[in-house]
Amino acid sequence: EDQLGGMNDIAVTKDGVLFVTHGSWFLPRGSKSPFSGILRVGADGKTSRAADDFEAPNGVTVSPDGKTLYAAEFRTGTIMASELEA
Repeated sequence: EDQLGGMNDIAVTKDGVLFVTHGSWFLPRGSKSPFSGILRVGADGKTSRAADDFEAPNGVTVSPDGKTLYAAEFRTGTIMASELEA
């Protein structure tokens, strides 16, 4: 059964939007995660996928001007940067 539960890191924008890393390594052995990536939780509480092209996301932050989301890919040691919608 697919489940959420592998939340690890969080970043919050000035307007209350949350970005949370999600991966399967925190789930009980044998559990299936629907994805590894970044979840976006809007100020209204609605959840969506901000990025789902990660194998092992670990670390997320928002630039000081609030225009860019940065997230690290643990397994490859790379950092992803993407523009946030205004």
